[in-house]
Amino acid sequence: MENKTQLSEETLKHEADNFEILINFSEEAKQKELFRFKAKTEDGYFDIPADLILEMIARNFKMKDVAAAYMDAEQKMIPAVQAHLPIYFFADKDYKLGDVIQFTAPMVLPAFFAYTMEAYKLIKTDPEAPIEIIPREKFEEAAKNFNEINSAFVEQFWKKELELMEDFNKKNSADTAKADDNKAA
Repeated sequence: MENKTQLSEETLKHEADNFEILINFSEEAKQKELFRFKAKTEDGYFDIPADLILEMIARNFKMKDVAAAYMDAEQKMIPAVQAHLPIYFFADKDYKLGDVIQFTAPMVLPAFFAYTMEAYKLIKTDPEAPIEIIPREKFEEAAKNFNEINSAFVEQFWKKELELMEDFNKKNSADTAKADDNKAA
C-alpha cells in the first residue's frame, strides 16, 4: 500500500501498510489535542518517520504553540550552522557619494533560525560548513552574561550618542509643546 494522507471534514488520517494515524477523530481528541495510532501488524509495533509526525503537527496545530513547544523542549545540544549576513549601504563620505558598499558578516546561528532566515533570503548558509553542536549549558551561560556584556559595550561606545539623542528628544518635545501652545492661542 502506498502511504496516503486524507482529510475528511476535520479528521486527518494518514494510512500506511503497517499503521494508521488519526487526528481530530473526536470532540475529546480536538479538545485534548490527541493523536490516535493504530497498529496493523502482528508483532504489535511499527515505525513512524519523524518527518511525517512533524508534518502532521505543523499542519494541525497553531504554529506559535509548535514553536513554543520546540523552544521549551529539553534539548541537550543546539544544532548551529555558519551563516553570512549580507550588509550594504550607500556611501556619503570617505567614498564617492552614492557608491554602494557591500560585505557579509559571518555568524553562527541555531540551524532552525538560519534555515528559516535563508528561506526568506535574509542570509546565506554555508553548505560546505558542518553543522556545529553547541552544548545547552554553553548557550545558557552566554545568555546569562549577555546583558552585562551588552551594557558595558553600550556604556563604552554609545554613551555620547545616547546622551545626544536624549537631549534632542527633550528639545523636540519642548518645541512641539511650544508649537501646540501657539496654535491654541
